[in-house]
Amino acid sequence: MGDISELVLRSTKLSQTLEEALKERRMELIEMICHDIINNASMGGVIGFENAGLYIGTKHAVIGMTKTASIEWFRRGIRVNALAPGLIETPFHHRGIWPSAEAMYDFAANTPAGRVGSAQEMATIVAFLASDDASFVSGHALVADGGYSVA
Repeated sequence: MGDISELVLRSTKLSQTLEEALKERRMELIEMICHDIINNASMGGVIGFENAGLYIGTKHAVIGMTKTASIEWFRRGIRVNALAPGLIETPFHHRGIWPSAEAMYDFAANTPAGRVGSAQEMATIVAFLASDDASFVSGHALVADGGYSVA
């Protein structure tokens, strides 16, 4: 878990530096410090859910902005992708979104994967998107939802 925490802290610091550079339009700094931007979307960015219009709309917007930023930045050496996770075991899903933990796990049991995903699985995907192995991947929203959105 320490590796993930360190990655999040480094990512947050980099995001702050990038934001400052964007405000100042310091393109040379942006191109020097940033090669990959990975936005946090959701499977809700490719499908819909009843009574979740605002959330679904914002996640669709994240994917649209990811695609647009990719067009604008890829030729400058900056890849822009998004991770669109499904139901992942994090504190987010235990904040009253579900009527009960049992309801959440029942939902997960009825997906093709039959389970909730893990934060470590998502970290592995982010590591791939930020790696040289994904050097030709940009503008993509990688859906990691245990097959829910295609079932």
